[in-house]
Amino acid sequence: MSNIPAPPPFLASPGEPTIPWEDWFEVFSSYLVARGDVVQDDRKQALLMCCLGIEGQAQYRAIRDRPVATSDGQPLPTEYDRMKARLAIRFSDTKGLTAIRFEFRNRRQLPGEPVMEFVAALRRLITKCAFVNYGPDQALKEQIVIGLADAKMRERLLMDGDNYEVEQVINSALRMEKSAKEAGMLAEVPSEAVLAIEKTNSRPVDRCSNCRRLDHDSSSAACPAREASCRACQLKGHYAGCCPALKKANTSKVRNKSSFVYALSRDSGELSIEIKLNDRKVKFLVDTGAGVSIVQRDLVRNRLGDLRKCERSLRTYSGEPIEILGVLKCRED
Repeated sequence: MSNIPAPPPFLASPGEPTIPWEDWFEVFSSYLVARGDVVQDDRKQALLMCCLGIEGQAQYRAIRDRPVATSDGQPLPTEYDRMKARLAIRFSDTKGLTAIRFEFRNRRQLPGEPVMEFVAALRRLITKCAFVNYGPDQALKEQIVIGLADAKMRERLLMDGDNYEVEQVINSALRMEKSAKEAGMLAEVPSEAVLAIEKTNSRPVDRCSNCRRLDHDSSSAACPAREASCRACQLKGHYAGCCPALKKANTSKVRNKSSFVYALSRDSGELSIEIKLNDRKVKFLVDTGAGVSIVQRDLVRNRLGDLRKCERSLRTYSGEPIEILGVLKCRED
């Protein structure tokens, strides 16, 4: 199958290879297997030579007459095997075991480096460390925790990591990385704030504020409470059930509640639905477990409705408070 793409050249120009020889040769070996049509020794040599790159070919020509043998002094069976051995001697890491372990122990997550790439780099290093009595998995787990750039991740894993296997530590770090990215998206919202929407299932009805009837408003001369005296405040013009003074006296403070926002995205690619709120179409992410729905401030500029004070607080996954401009009471169509 010649249409399978070849690996990138190992050394295209003078300098140091960008990929360690062992890693690159593993990719090349997979390429040969995937092709399936390269079995002759001379064809393997030719393909390897082509994939070395211009500078890699030049360096191999300088060493191709060097004698090589197995570890016990026996001759290698094929020219392809001898070619591999010469290249391994030329390009393999020549650091001592102490230096390699020192490099592993001092590897830290680089700025902007994803957790998975950091773990992959540690895995490549640990294969050369020859940990025997001290288990490789334990060493890898410890170095992941020590080397993570995010202090909160390190703190969480230091608290729970002793009870985890190495794969559990990796999965926990990946989940926390994803959550931190989603929480960071809050800072990218142009409106600099979000609005909490309180959903109502019924259409709001205009009632007279003096008698609560539906056939007129509070300024109508037909209101039956116009000449009535309130039994609560003794003032004229409304019933006791509509008394502003009574409402104020009976109003109790609503206990402040906190909700956590785990994801916020303008276009997350997730399942969404278009809902009509106060006769305006708004796109929402479908989330049946959400405690609140949030929208941007520009929807208020488009006259979605009037704001009122919000007694609830919102926080990101990591606990930072989110500014709330207010609550909208909307009707849903």
